[in-house]
Amino acid sequence: MEDEDVFHLPLFVSMLHVGAWGAPRPEKDDVIPAGSDTKCPALFSWLACRSGARPFFLESFMGAVPDTARPVAPGVPTVRECAIRASLLLKALRSNDSARAAAAAERFRVLPHFAALTPERLVAWSNDIRRKHALNVIAVECGYPSWAALRTAAPMPRTAHVESLFDAPRSAFYLSQWCRTYEDARAVLGAEGGFLFPYRTQFVVCAGGLLAEHGIDALDPDWDLIDHDWVKPADPAAFARLNAKLVACGL
Repeated sequence: MEDEDVFHLPLFVSMLHVGAWGAPRPEKDDVIPAGSDTKCPALFSWLACRSGARPFFLESFMGAVPDTARPVAPGVPTVRECAIRASLLLKALRSNDSARAAAAAERFRVLPHFAALTPERLVAWSNDIRRKHALNVIAVECGYPSWAALRTAAPMPRTAHVESLFDAPRSAFYLSQWCRTYEDARAVLGAEGGFLFPYRTQFVVCAGGLLAEHGIDALDPDWDLIDHDWVKPADPAAFARLNAKLVACGL
């Protein structure tokens, strides 16, 4: 029997897969720049070059990368959340709203070196009060003697595994633009809109429909606050809220 007549089961399954699922995203080693005639050496990379697809069934056999981040117990603030609270507290102390500033000043009096000062005095000296003081206030309010103690004891936040957005077979039905550099991805985001995410060593700009497929609200105003950029979010507080929502959606 000639070589070309031999029935290759893996190749057959791969070709069936390509026909069923269309053209999912490429892997890092088989992204072909526009106008390039570079060939992919491996069998499945060759299929990706020819069809734009990759055999997802390999991931089923190999298994997904485990998420090793520790989950956060309900109601227990993370270090990031506490740091955000401290920034908001210091901002309130320096506010032009006298009632808001006085309420913030009262909270600073939990620290021994501020306990003897009146709220009015603390407001008057607000420019001399630093973020480190606000961090210690938040730590005391959370039941710790200092910020250093809180950092040691507080749970690590679980980060959403956003790569799984593009690992699901149905991601092939949504147009995504794959870029080798962050700068290229930002240019695509600025020109065409969408949502910018990292994927291994690459960057992806996807449409809102892909988020909706995973139960994520693409119209959440926090996306605007982070400038639709998961890599370099413009607003840390909004990013923390979105991260918690994506985790709740199973990412």
